[in-house]
Amino acid sequence: MPFVTPSFVLISNSLKMEVAEARERSSVTGGRYRQNQLLEELRQLQDSMAREKVQWQAEKEASELEMQAKMKELARTQVFPSFKKSRCSRNI
Repeated sequence: MPFVTPSFVLISNSLKMEVAEARERSSVTGGRYRQNQLLEELRQLQDSMAREKVQWQAEKEASELEMQAKMKELARTQVFPSFKKSRCSRNI
């Protein structure tokens, strides 16, 4: 086994510790970056969903109003023809 000086061992251990700390910092920083990126994507998705919800609600309301108008028109046309027929038959 070759003879290793204690100062070399200390420097080697010190460098290993620095490398380990640097790796840890980069993984933490990278992890935070990734978390921030995911949070930003979630915010954008929430904004998009909120806009789509407002649009859907407006379309739904318009559709319901149209349906009510058609139902009223249908009810009106069903009531009056029978009334007109009965009046016409009396006059004949």
